[in-house]
Amino acid sequence: MKLKDQVTSLKLSKKLKKLGVKQESIWYWTDFTGVKTKVGGRFYTTDWYITDNNLVEIDKVIFGKHYISAFTVAELGEKLPLSLKEDADKGISFSVETKGLQIYKSYDNKSWIVSYGGRNQSNKSEAEARGEMLAYLIKNKLIKTNQ
Repeated sequence: MKLKDQVTSLKLSKKLKKLGVKQESIWYWTDFTGVKTKVGGRFYTTDWYITDNNLVEIDKVIFGKHYISAFTVAELGEKLPLSLKEDADKGISFSVETKGLQIYKSYDNKSWIVSYGGRNQSNKSEAEARGEMLAYLIKNKLIKTNQ
């Protein structure tokens, strides 16, 4: 399995950053826009690549590069709450429902589903499904970004 299939996509990673998710990860999307690299005698211009966290601090100082966390399944698992507690009947303080986190493969085994009760996010990548759920929860103010 390729590394890019084990972490959140660049598009989703940018979305999570914009929503205020703390940028701490083992892997980072690194902006190499405009950098020319030589491969097999030819020069290529690159865009974004996945870099490990050991190079991030050095590159920030030397090259001033832009970095966005490429979250792994495990890192997203730490950020997603095990359950959501909601007021079942708005305004009635004693009527609270708890909806547990469920993560499973679809019946045809082609996608991952992340669910809290009736709230579902699915994607062929588990990291993407978890990341989309995290974005949904933050956007809808069901959790805070410090999770």
